[in-house]
Amino acid sequence: MIVFWLPEDEIYSPEKGSSLSRWVFEVVQAWGPCDSERVQVWANQAAASQARYPGPLQRNPWLPWFQAFSRTRLGRILEGRFPGLAYCLAWWPFWRTARVLVLENRPHYSLYLRFLGFRGQIVLHQHNRRFSGVEDRYLRRLERTLNGIIGCSWAILMPLKTRNPQLFSRCRVVYNAANPALFHPGRGQKRPDVILFVGQVVDGKGLHLLFDAVQQMGPEFGEVKVWVAARTGLTGHGRLSDYEKQLESQINHLGLVDRVRWLGFIQHERELPKLMAEATVLCLPSVAIEAFPLVILEAMHAGTPVVATDVGGVREGLEDVGLVVEPEVEPLASALTRVFNDAELRERMTRSGLEKARRVYRWPLVAENFAQALNSLTGTLENSADRKTP
Repeated sequence: MIVFWLPEDEIYSPEKGSSLSRWVFEVVQAWGPCDSERVQVWANQAAASQARYPGPLQRNPWLPWFQAFSRTRLGRILEGRFPGLAYCLAWWPFWRTARVLVLENRPHYSLYLRFLGFRGQIVLHQHNRRFSGVEDRYLRRLERTLNGIIGCSWAILMPLKTRNPQLFSRCRVVYNAANPALFHPGRGQKRPDVILFVGQVVDGKGLHLLFDAVQQMGPEFGEVKVWVAARTGLTGHGRLSDYEKQLESQINHLGLVDRVRWLGFIQHERELPKLMAEATVLCLPSVAIEAFPLVILEAMHAGTPVVATDVGGVREGLEDVGLVVEPEVEPLASALTRVFNDAELRERMTRSGLEKARRVYRWPLVAENFAQALNSLTGTLENSADRKTP
């Protein structure tokens, strides 16, 4: 049995889940009908009022115990010392019989599982930049507990090449994808004056950089607007973080109050595809490392040009189809100016992005690549006839 094990703070739901849940759902669905003896998904349970992704989600009667315990004083102390240990123990009756555990973004689970006696195979599926700042001693422990790592870009795995070559030799890369049934040019009427930002309102996502770049584009682009699709206190709900207060002060100082539209939380399936198709350009102005952002792939499928900063795996995703610049104000402003000034450039970016997205960033292909990578590390999917191929 192969298990996709989501983190303790991840809800397997289209309403409350993140891109991790979407990734697992799309890959399992692309593999075709799966019975619970072959493939399972383990996750914290969605509330009864929330929609759940269909598929082989394993019900765990011990999770309410884990949730109650995690709210106690002892639970908080244990979580502070050993993050995720109580969650791993709550799944103990199930993981004892699993053959392969695919840990989503939680390498330290492997340390607990080996200590507790798990003898099956463990593969880490890494979607973030966790290896860039960890100690060599920690990497040596992971080398002993993991059968392999599947990353979503080479950028997040490259630190291992020099720091732990043995672990790096057991690394594979499988890129992300987007759903063309949701994201395609026909979902909305393209506007000539909108920069779309999709992401969290935190310092690393670089909204401050985008606002400075928009102001630097000059008065001839005074009609250009920024749409921010993100859950934020700046929509009038909830308290403002320090960074949100900084952004509020910044847009007042730059005179952008009437040009920035805070959209709040956007439903991924019901609302985001229309916004993506309507935007003139998607901008990803991150100043922190990005692994391989799904949002740029969704924009490509929607026929929307992408301007992004050169951090992490962004260049791998946008090579030959987007504008990738240094995470500084002047290069970002220059790239956005080029896109708004040059209709032919926008058309080329749209065509090349669509072609690459439909050829490379599609879920059936990603699911097949993931199955091959998993098989090369564990030998558990040797019968390719059991898998649905693209």
